[in-house]
Amino acid sequence: MHLAMIAGKGKEFVSTLLAALLDYTNYHFAHEEELMSGVGYPALAEHRRQHEALREKTRKLQERAASGEVTMTMEVALLLIDWLKRHTTGADREIAAFGGGSGLLGHADKRHAPGK
Repeated sequence: MHLAMIAGKGKEFVSTLLAALLDYTNYHFAHEEELMSGVGYPALAEHRRQHEALREKTRKLQERAASGEVTMTMEVALLLIDWLKRHTTGADREIAAFGGGSGLLGHADKRHAPGK
């Protein structure tokens, strides 16, 4: 992202990044929620709310990027860092603990990804 900004291509990079993020999260979250439902994960509703919150933030950032706002690259970076630190090391680990650490969610995600 930093190199794209230096090259004057920050806006295009952010737009592409947000589109890819939304595409992947739609796939990943649907798959993860299906697995959680299948194992009877008790905090599924809260986990879905967290997923929808990220989707909504991403959609709003996409709208801002499309409107020409170019000062948001740091905001996008912070969103990604926060999500990865908070959600994947917190809520997603709770799912693994519930599943006995079987690795079911991570393994299933590697079998199919967008574009494959």
